[in-house]
Amino acid sequence: MFGVVTIYSAFSNAFDAEEILLLTSLADNLSYGITMLQTRKARELAENKLQRSEARYRSLFQNHHTVMLIIDPLDGAIVDANPAAVTYYGWDQAELCRMKISQINMLTEQEVISEMELAKKHKTNYFIFRHRRADGSIRDVEVYSGPISFSEKPLLYSIINDITERLQVETALRDSERRFRSITEQIVEMVFVTDNKGRLTYASSVIEQMFGYNAYEAKGHFITEYFAEEEIPRALVIFHDIMQDCLTDQIHEFKFVKKNGSLFYGEVHLRYYQDQDSVGMIGLVRDTTIYRQNQEASAKLEAQLQQSQKMEMVGRLAGGIAHDFNNMLSVILGHSEMGLELLDPSQELYTDLEAIRNAATRSADLTRQLLAFSRKQIVLPKILELNAAVEELLPMLQRLIGENIKLVWIPDNQLPLLKIDPSQIDQILVNLIVNARDAITGNGRITLKSSSLPVSGSPSEACSNEEECVGYVTLSVIDDGCGIDQNDIVHIFEPFFTTKEQGKGTGLGLSMVYGIIKQNNGTIDCQSEPDKGTTFTIYLPTYRASLKTERISPPEQLRGKPHQTILLVEDEPSFLNLCKHMLESNGYNVLDAGTSAEALRIAKNYQGRIELLLTDVIMPEMNGSELSKKLFASRPDLKTLFMSGFTADVITHNTLLDTKINFIQKPFSIKSLNKAIDKILNSITIEDLPELLFRA
Repeated sequence: MFGVVTIYSAFSNAFDAEEILLLTSLADNLSYGITMLQTRKARELAENKLQRSEARYRSLFQNHHTVMLIIDPLDGAIVDANPAAVTYYGWDQAELCRMKISQINMLTEQEVISEMELAKKHKTNYFIFRHRRADGSIRDVEVYSGPISFSEKPLLYSIINDITERLQVETALRDSERRFRSITEQIVEMVFVTDNKGRLTYASSVIEQMFGYNAYEAKGHFITEYFAEEEIPRALVIFHDIMQDCLTDQIHEFKFVKKNGSLFYGEVHLRYYQDQDSVGMIGLVRDTTIYRQNQEASAKLEAQLQQSQKMEMVGRLAGGIAHDFNNMLSVILGHSEMGLELLDPSQELYTDLEAIRNAATRSADLTRQLLAFSRKQIVLPKILELNAAVEELLPMLQRLIGENIKLVWIPDNQLPLLKIDPSQIDQILVNLIVNARDAITGNGRITLKSSSLPVSGSPSEACSNEEECVGYVTLSVIDDGCGIDQNDIVHIFEPFFTTKEQGKGTGLGLSMVYGIIKQNNGTIDCQSEPDKGTTFTIYLPTYRASLKTERISPPEQLRGKPHQTILLVEDEPSFLNLCKHMLESNGYNVLDAGTSAEALRIAKNYQGRIELLLTDVIMPEMNGSELSKKLFASRPDLKTLFMSGFTADVITHNTLLDTKINFIQKPFSIKSLNKAIDKILNSITIEDLPELLFRA
């Protein structure tokens, strides 16, 4: 072993002390010599290794295309720069190595020193700076830096990469994304993006308003999670086809479900997309619920319009028939009444004529009810008893509801009078009874009930004149049908609102009832519960004639004054002759004409005074209104009484009537005609004529 000389001898004590000391010294010298040789050899090996390492470093430093600098952290001096740095910065090697890094970096010298201190202490080794080059251009660079020792001197190495273009792309991308988000956040539709599996990678903020989820909640969820369950299979097929065939401009409508479970309809625009990193779908969802509701409402309105047009055609047909029918009834009624006046009640013929008159009267009632049902009746308010009006209509109402429903009438026999058009009572009852009938399945019961209500207990202050209004008369229609949902009650009086199936109601019946009641200063109330029936209660203000009203003579005393002349114009010959006979029998002087032209000629040639023009409304060549105006021009004191068997729509269409013009509806009785004429010529108030017009 090193440092030891081993000598063997066959004899003991072969070496003396001096020889042993000499051998020990020799061994130490040999050991030292060997150690020195080994140390020198190791140093030579290390130096060779260092030289090779430095050669490799120098080769790497010099030949690498990445910009590299060696910097003294004490003052920022550039100790060395590789050729890539020389090329990048534009200064030659010698000039670059005389510069400081602060001359390149856009930071201040103190800021550069501070950053290098952090790098030297290993607190950070990555920086983003802006460097100036020899040509004055400024470039964005990223710097990886760390400590290095050279000849026992601490230095910093820096590897520098130009990231100007990358930052420009990133900035452009951020700007683009910012614009994209800005646009999508302002669009009222929801914009979304999915990956190739259908998971949401982006959803605009509209998703919260549309679905109830915020964009963060939705991200990562499958888009199909927001579809109604029955829509998912169809949606999956569509999505598969889009991804499989790279389809664009796909538009579909789906039913969606919100966070709260409610459903809505949405139109979805879909297209396939692909970028550098992923593929998927980009889409837009538009809420079409209101649009669909409008479409359904439009279709409903169109159906209602068609139904209304059908009803209009029926009404026109009824009006045309009513005109001719009313003329014939007028002839029958007139002749029968005149015949009755000539006979003694004890005669058998008197009974026969009375039967004819009663049959004609009932026929007139039937015509009036049909016209009321088709809403074609002229509105002529009269003073009447509600009970009598209802009882007259009961047979027709029973036929309307059928045999399986029992109609019960409970009248209050102490009712005050009303002032209302009798046909409007008919319209109110017909519509309410039909609604009650439709609410009953199988056998049932409908109850009509009348009663009176004092002003103190009235539902509203409908009467403006306290002298005339003393309370209300109520009429209730009660059924035991299916009832009305509470959400629907607030809408039942709206035009075109109906709870019936399509084609079984126009939604106009109750709105018409409401309008009639309001027109007569009344109110209507509805009480109903599902499966417990419905009660409609009508409140109509009572009426009493003013004490100042001028009284009239009894009917039998209503006789024409001597020499009062009436110009009678009627294009139906039989009715013309009847009216002439009726008027002459009452003492009037009658000038009769079959046409307007003939009436003008008679009036022109007649030298005496003509007190009244009694004319049909609708006539060939010239209508009654035009005739009246022409005659009034030459005879300003001429009064006019119009008569017609046509319905309200026909008369109004020809602008013949307003509320201030005297009118009598055909058919009418002799008594009604005489009272109407006497009122016009002798200024008798209509309030004292409860029987003024024959109820037709």
